[in-house]
Amino acid sequence: MLYMKIDGNGNPIGLPLIQSNVEDIVGTRLITPEMLAENNLAEIINCYDCRPAEYQIATKGEIVKNPDGTIEQLWDVREMTDAEKVRTWIEGMRFFKLLNSDWTQMPDSPLSADEKAAWAIYRQKLRDIPETVDLPNLKSHIAVPWPDPPAMTSKWSPSLDEPPSSKTSNVFVNMGPGKL
Repeated sequence: MLYMKIDGNGNPIGLPLIQSNVEDIVGTRLITPEMLAENNLAEIINCYDCRPAEYQIATKGEIVKNPDGTIEQLWDVREMTDAEKVRTWIEGMRFFKLLNSDWTQMPDSPLSADEKAAWAIYRQKLRDIPETVDLPNLKSHIAVPWPDPPAMTSKWSPSLDEPPSSKTSNVFVNMGPGKL
């Protein structure tokens, strides 16, 4: 909860105060409306349920006195720019997908030449997403049109949980204290 010092007309002055600051001012943890009024303080109404849509960014605006005398934190809401959509919704997931498919392009990859080529095309599609997506009309990270990875016909398919073979994995088993 935030509070604001107010002048004789009920207009906000200074910077918002946190609850512990107000407790110090009024001398108790139990803050009543009467104590706030006696100390020229008001609770700031903050619209926590007025969250912007996913494609919007909200920044704190000014703190104002409403006609009913309450003090309110206003918010400035604007639509995300195309660059912000790319940075927020595309770059991280694209990096993750590229990183998890790096193995497909290694010389010792178990893939056939055709499979390797298919993965190279997939990886290029990932890199091209910012240029191929209709960013102005993109309204959610869920709507990003990610390409499907190629089908696997080799013995091993990529998995974050399973290495290519048990011979190459370095597994440490904790057998308890002093049992190594």
